[in-house]
Amino acid sequence: MFFGNYIPETAVLVLLAGLAILAFLDIRRREVDGSATAVLGAALAVILVREPLEASQWISGFASALVAFAFYLERGRRGRMGGGDVKLVAIPAFILGVIHPLLAAWGIFVLIFGVQMAVRLVHTLATRATKSTTPEPLPHVPAMFAGTAIALLSTGALTLL
Repeated sequence: MFFGNYIPETAVLVLLAGLAILAFLDIRRREVDGSATAVLGAALAVILVREPLEASQWISGFASALVAFAFYLERGRRGRMGGGDVKLVAIPAFILGVIHPLLAAWGIFVLIFGVQMAVRLVHTLATRATKSTTPEPLPHVPAMFAGTAIALLSTGALTLL
């Protein structure tokens, strides 16, 4: 339990496994497959329907997913985020929001972007050291996986491991 809310441990493990696979694929292909995102979302929906979640947890999850999606959509409109990332972010935001809405906000807006900025800094320094002038876009799903995992570790939701 975290702040009195039930933590859907099976959903947490499936989310992390799915994000790990998608992170690997994002690194290799520089693209997030929409069908893989849909499969992950459907699997989590099936799992969550069978969990004893309170109505407030469902509302918190949907609200967190909506806010994260809207934020990423705006970044996508400006060319700072790919469409696959925009669609995918709603899934970890929903699961984190089910646990607690502040956890979703912290996980999505602080941890994920913090990891992404750290990777971007290292990448920029390495690019300067090799004197490469062509900046290549960095995959975002690895940061999404790491930020989500850190947020979940902070709740004790991963005590199964």
